[in-house]
Amino acid sequence: MGRILMNRFIYSILVALILFSCKKEEIGPQCPSCESEVSATTTDVLIGCEGNFGWGNASITKYEPVSKVVSQQVFQSINGFSLGDVLQSFCIYQDKLYLIINNSGKVEVIDTASYTHVGAITGLNSPRFMVTHGTRGYISDLYSNGISIVDLGANQVVDTIPVGRWSEHLLIDNNMLYIACPDTNWVLKYDLTTEGYVDTMVIGKSPGKIVKVNNGNLWMLCSGGYQEEIPTLHEYDGTTISKTLSFGSITDNPSMLTYDSIHDRLFYLNDGLFTLELTSSSLPSIPVINSTNATFYGLGIDPNNRDIYITDAVDYVQSGRVLRFDSLYHPVDTFSTGIIPQAIWFK
Repeated sequence: MGRILMNRFIYSILVALILFSCKKEEIGPQCPSCESEVSATTTDVLIGCEGNFGWGNASITKYEPVSKVVSQQVFQSINGFSLGDVLQSFCIYQDKLYLIINNSGKVEVIDTASYTHVGAITGLNSPRFMVTHGTRGYISDLYSNGISIVDLGANQVVDTIPVGRWSEHLLIDNNMLYIACPDTNWVLKYDLTTEGYVDTMVIGKSPGKIVKVNNGNLWMLCSGGYQEEIPTLHEYDGTTISKTLSFGSITDNPSMLTYDSIHDRLFYLNDGLFTLELTSSSLPSIPVINSTNATFYGLGIDPNNRDIYITDAVDYVQSGRVLRFDSLYHPVDTFSTGIIPQAIWFK
């Protein structure tokens, strides 16, 4: 099991012990903080908050970066019902935003102009991440041993790509679907045209997020599992692994690989925030932003001005927050969110 999921499991046990004597209305899907008037703007940033595992209190926080106005419980305020249990990730397709609700086994769909609910994909097991290609969606899963293929017009699962194990982060490039399998050291390459596997890339233990950079190459971050191997970062040129960079210690815990296409550099979290020039032959040892008094958990780069958004899960029990920095790493703002903020979507 990846160390992030292991940590989340441990925190879930702690949450259960801490909250046993608490009143349920303080932590459950009730919505005392819902705002009566929430409206979408053209510059919104949405923060997906996982919520406490098993409590059904996933939520979305809306942030307007110019006015710095924050709205909590946006989905429930607008639609009148709660999202479900554990908001894992976002996926954008045309004018719809897909909200992957991991522990509820579903994907809720909202209109990006108004955030009103327009549909749902149900019958999933433990969905994790979603990508789209043409009129099809592809959803990874923790337990189902396959990738669900979705007809995006009907919001129906129409087929499955067999994987045989846990699938996590996905990326589509040149009709190829790349599938990270975090309980192995594999990234699978699946041809969407011929509908068959064409390669298995053997890299570091527990591959996670995959990003494409300006020169067309892919970069893949491996966490090393739960302190099983030293984490690694790999560059793939379409044919072979052309570069492998190793972290300094088996206790390193890198995550959230993100690409800044304007400055042509990578970012990732490893306690603090680190940045990497693509031509570098080694990984940096000093963060550009320290995580002092914070639990860095999610990461996003605003495509409009390159501002950096880092989510802070705090103690994984109480409400979290987001730290906003400019492209030179100067603090811009800090705002509160729901519980365990992670996914970030820039409108």
